[in-house]
Amino acid sequence: MRRRRVAVLYSHPLFGCGIAQLLSRDEQFDVACLESGDAAESALAMTPGTDAIVVEDGTEPDTIDRVIQALPPVLVVVVSLQDNGLKVYQGRRRLHPHSEDLPDLIHEVLAVSAGHAPATPVATTESVVQRAVG
Repeated sequence: MRRRRVAVLYSHPLFGCGIAQLLSRDEQFDVACLESGDAAESALAMTPGTDAIVVEDGTEPDTIDRVIQALPPVLVVVVSLQDNGLKVYQGRRRLHPHSEDLPDLIHEVLAVSAGHAPATPVATTESVVQRAVG
């Protein structure tokens, strides 16, 4: 099985280091940490093969929307430090995976996207990116 490339996009270094350390314990993940901002988003867009991006909720306005819109349909996991919650997106669709453990959640969703069905299916909702009708 190939190693999965996971990028951690953060504004608080403690968040970035903590999440990167947690994910690095899994031998199937190659983890890179990037401080959020235009340079990080450009680096992600230019780096082929990124399987998942973990984003700190509240990094900066519109960061999550820009990441979802600018990149190919990769797995984006938004982690909230305030409520300890996770929001998961595949491309522009919101997912509701059953796992709440971050490494397990990433494995679960990537398995589904690769065509391997998990024990319980991942539910989806409508697009998370709303387009204004002009």
